[in-house]
Amino acid sequence: MDRIIKMQTELGSEIRSRAAIEKIKVFIQKERKLYIDMTGVTFISRSCADELYNIQLDYKHVKIKNQTGEVYKMMRVVEKGRTKRRNREILDSSVQDMKNVKLFEDFLQTI
Repeated sequence: MDRIIKMQTELGSEIRSRAAIEKIKVFIQKERKLYIDMTGVTFISRSCADELYNIQLDYKHVKIKNQTGEVYKMMRVVEKGRTKRRNREILDSSVQDMKNVKLFEDFLQTI
């Protein structure tokens, strides 16, 4: 039998902390199909969306459904961030040794 976790009931309509997602992990059983139902959730922070993405990777039998609006968009942002290779531009920079406030102020005047 499949299990459904209603996120709004368990965590509310705004999910803001990784700790909240940890509460959901208690419900996960390896042998049982689980749906995380996002109906009624209007906001999820990027860190929470990232944790949910990790759950889907770690537990293939867990599926997330009924994402709408901002929740759907945030989950796609996290997914794209994980699948798109990052291109970091190499910048020429150096470390400045600021031994006192005056040296720091002088440096700030140059930028």
